[in-house]
Amino acid sequence: MKQLVLTLAGIFFSQAVVLCAQGASHSEPTEYIEPATVPSALSLHVGQSLVLRVYASGYQVYQCGTAEGSPTWILSGPDANLFDGKRNLVGSHFATSGSPTWRLNDGSEITAKKVAAAPSPDGSAVPWLMLTVSAHSGKSGLLNEVTTVQRVNTSGGLAPASGCDANHQGRITKSPYSAEYYFSK
Repeated sequence: MKQLVLTLAGIFFSQAVVLCAQGASHSEPTEYIEPATVPSALSLHVGQSLVLRVYASGYQVYQCGTAEGSPTWILSGPDANLFDGKRNLVGSHFATSGSPTWRLNDGSEITAKKVAAAPSPDGSAVPWLMLTVSAHSGKSGLLNEVTTVQRVNTSGGLAPASGCDANHQGRITKSPYSAEYYFSK
């Protein structure tokens, strides 16, 4: 009997998770999220609260172009999957018209712009960022009330040190990266 109750409880919990993932209107996280430990320039404002934390794994995409008259790798944007703490796929991260965008499986979507950066403690990784949401789109979901995004605990993602010259203009390269993203309101 005890095993039956535990099995039924597990089924109920699984169904609740599926309902949330399918777009049930639930704007609060179901578990406590420890705030990111960040440099002061990337800290949340007083009164802001965390909505969601995800883990990104994918690429920073660069295109060989010209800046200030010299060939250089120019960031096109991210191409990454987003995962929850149990490594379930919960969304994607990409660029829309050059701006970073996050879309969750619940259909909610935000686009943001960088307002602050700090070097990653891992010198071979892209910087940590503070971004302000500039647009909400998609369906009603977890990202609807988000106003701030923090990118922390980055690994990899830097542009190659070579390979972009006058003979390789337009060439695209992908640099593997991972990061944690904290979404706050």
